[in-house]
Amino acid sequence: MHLGRTKRAAAGLIFGLALLLAVPSAHALTVPLTVKEAANVGTSNVLGGSSYPVSVVVPLPYGEAQNANGFCIKQSGSTIPAQFEVLNRWWARDNSIRHLLVHFQASVGAFGDSSAYSLTDTSCGFTPSTPLSVNDTGTHIEVKTGPLCAKIRKGQFNIIDELRFDAGGNCNFTNSQLRIAPSNQNGGRYYGVSNPSNPNPSLQADATIASPTIEIEESGPTRAVIAASLLTQHQSGFDIRHGYKVRLYFYADKPYIKVDYQLQNGILARQGRGMYFDQLTLDFGLDGYSSGATVRAGRDGAAVHSTTRGGGISLEQDFHDSFNVRNSGGSSIAAGSESSGFLDVSEGSRGTFAAIRNFWQTWPNGLSIDGNNRLQVELFPEWSAQWYAECGGGSRTPGNCPADDAGMSPSGLYWLEDMQSTYKEALLAFHDGSATDGQLSGLARTFQFHPVVAVPVSWYQQTGVSMDLDGLVPISNRTGSSARQPTYRNDAYDHTNRFDYNFGWTQWYLHINRKWGMSQGGGWAWSYEHYMASQAPADYYEAEARALGALNARPMWLPGYEHDIHNNSVQLALVAADGEWRSQDPIYQSPYGRGSETFDEQHFWAYHIEEVYNFTGNLWIRDWYRFMKEAWQRRLSQQGSYNTASRAHAHSMANALQAFRVTGDMGLLNRLTSFLRNELYPEQNADCGMRVNNQGFDQVLETGYMARMLIDYLAETRGGRKQEYAEAWNFLSGLMYWNLNNANFGSVVRPCETDVSDDVSHTMVDPQAWYYENTGRSEFLAQADDYLSGGIGGGQGPSGSIDWSGWDGEYHARAYRHAKDIHAGRGDTTAPPRVNNLSVQSVNGSTVTLQWTAPSDATRYHFVWADRTLAEDVSGHSPGSTTNWWAANAAGDSPDANPGQTQTMTINVGSSGTKYFAMFSFDEESNMSSMSNVVSSNTSGGGTPPGAPGGLRPN
Repeated sequence: MHLGRTKRAAAGLIFGLALLLAVPSAHALTVPLTVKEAANVGTSNVLGGSSYPVSVVVPLPYGEAQNANGFCIKQSGSTIPAQFEVLNRWWARDNSIRHLLVHFQASVGAFGDSSAYSLTDTSCGFTPSTPLSVNDTGTHIEVKTGPLCAKIRKGQFNIIDELRFDAGGNCNFTNSQLRIAPSNQNGGRYYGVSNPSNPNPSLQADATIASPTIEIEESGPTRAVIAASLLTQHQSGFDIRHGYKVRLYFYADKPYIKVDYQLQNGILARQGRGMYFDQLTLDFGLDGYSSGATVRAGRDGAAVHSTTRGGGISLEQDFHDSFNVRNSGGSSIAAGSESSGFLDVSEGSRGTFAAIRNFWQTWPNGLSIDGNNRLQVELFPEWSAQWYAECGGGSRTPGNCPADDAGMSPSGLYWLEDMQSTYKEALLAFHDGSATDGQLSGLARTFQFHPVVAVPVSWYQQTGVSMDLDGLVPISNRTGSSARQPTYRNDAYDHTNRFDYNFGWTQWYLHINRKWGMSQGGGWAWSYEHYMASQAPADYYEAEARALGALNARPMWLPGYEHDIHNNSVQLALVAADGEWRSQDPIYQSPYGRGSETFDEQHFWAYHIEEVYNFTGNLWIRDWYRFMKEAWQRRLSQQGSYNTASRAHAHSMANALQAFRVTGDMGLLNRLTSFLRNELYPEQNADCGMRVNNQGFDQVLETGYMARMLIDYLAETRGGRKQEYAEAWNFLSGLMYWNLNNANFGSVVRPCETDVSDDVSHTMVDPQAWYYENTGRSEFLAQADDYLSGGIGGGQGPSGSIDWSGWDGEYHARAYRHAKDIHAGRGDTTAPPRVNNLSVQSVNGSTVTLQWTAPSDATRYHFVWADRTLAEDVSGHSPGSTTNWWAANAAGDSPDANPGQTQTMTINVGSSGTKYFAMFSFDEESNMSSMSNVVSSNTSGGGTPPGAPGGLRPN
């Protein structure tokens, strides 16, 4: 019941699609990769060599590879150093790789495209060695990149305990090459506040408060990642020891280190609290610079301000459109709007560079070098404070806010809400003192907009694994914008309106309307597949920022949480009561109210977060899904309270499926299966197929979300978990027939009543198009066409803000356009012949063995059984005497079809009495036959049918 590789390839040939690659057999593929430069610099103009590290996630065809061995990256036909990691797999099917994460280094010109690269598993040959090495000495992790040798202390973690730089790149170090000297003054330095009403900041230096967990997350030929994490600890009252996670990224042959620092407020207890603080800096004691050393600061664009160090220099981005370069006395010596966000100190044969990514977008940020050669990366600077906004109340009307309604907190403090984690990215680089302004500016700008590696749209279409709805992609070539850098809408700069302003570390690229009230009406789920459709770097950066904006600003993350250990003590609610995820509200003491709300169940629009993970491989997204897979265990175990609306169920379970796809946690999938059987399936009306909620009705808007979630569930259970697949197929089919025969894309519908179409019911169009593709039943697509053409039964057509004529990455229209543009051209539209000779071969207690002749063209079957005779057409259904086939019990463990042969199937029905059986067959193109003849048999009971108790459907 899905589009397999054979069908996708056939459809592509029919339409003459420019599929740039072929998969004639397993382990013989070549995927062209296009490297796109977006900083307008070119990698040869960047400090650190002519290439720059890049990463790309490549989807692989189902069943293609079980491990990452044998792959290589080729540049113009020659194998180059590369690193391969399994991002995720088909965990519940054959465990083959779904997405492969690849790291290598690429060269490309300013705003140029390089098509010299490809991923292949053919004729790879010898992989060149690199100088990158990682060694665990017991007390330290030592990393050598060639030009750098760094030591990371495992006990008192200070980020970089010692670092030496060798311009020759052979890692033969001398004392004169020392750049960072060991010190407890190095590392994260957080100034917390135990009483927000009477601020008295106290230092919590990462190097002295406790020993974190240190992990070598990656160690390969091109990239190494070292992670250090320490959980939040509640001392007393508002006295909280901050939690953190730090990732250090090292690259072969490169003189720089990427530093991600995540500040965490995640107390593993029943009650959470706001965490208030005055500043957070990353400090590094540098060696050997005099007061006459040259300091260069990144100004607007590529401009650089140069001065001498004197008693100290700082670069301060104090608002999105305002920065200053200040001397040690605090006087501004240069100013501007949007700084490129770097500071470099050079003297003689030594130079040290630091940059913060998204420097002006996530203000406040700062960089400084003081008179004692202390380099500070100011992630939360002492000279600024939390910016807050209560502007406009519930209105979106722009206007100047009252003075007490928005601005910097007069307390001078920042705060993280309960269950909030936020991170920023920094870069440290080292050179021999000869780096030019252009090289430094080029590195900062390339750090901001790194080269993007594009996978052909045709490959996303061919593999069908990167998006939901079976990954259906209706286009084969790039579409939409080819922009290199994102542009921000004009009203995003309007800080007088909290519903529009989209800058600052708590606001940047967040879905700003939903920040202030997830439960407000309006809108529909987000998707950010634009980059996969356009291959435009600007779409990549925007999608990445949208995902990370949600993770950084929303209070929905509890690092270290494990359901089996912490469920009773923490009791997560996940219903977003008052915007929070604890059963008991956390305590705050802020005169300015809270910031972002989290997702509530009816608006859990996290789909774009997984989509971004599927083309970035971002490790922070992976971390969040590791929490998600633990958090959803409580709801799926039916513990605590939860919203029972269809869309609440749909979004919650869709997010649980996302977490499963990322983590592969089979226990989560098992709990999801049990929840479907015990909670949802019994709520389906056997007469018309709708799910009836606890208020006695349902909405097509909500059912559309549920149907889409079920399609995702079918993708995970297909093949390997036949019983679960068959049950979900029945439930989904009932929803589809309800809309076809009763709801008509309507609004609020009572059991088995009919309705006219409504403008918000467009969420059902794509699932219905998918169902047409997977059954060949044209009436489902025809009804969707009628709805889109203006409405059904005198009702409304869909919201006019959605373009159904094409698809460029939006949540809507992808499956519909595939059905109209790709599926419609397939050669086989004829379903297999109906089975007319289904019979009962034998009965043994509760088990019944059926027999039939396999029809021509059939490849697989679907069996149903019930206590009453079965009907295929709702019009032929007589309540109380017959059962709609989708309301019957499903039997999943059916054999593959063997056309022309006599075949058998044994079904355990569990109870005694007369049972009725029927079957459907499907061909390779997923055309679904008519229902077979119905047969019956008396059983004596005694067994347990598959899926019991929830799997036994009511009649």
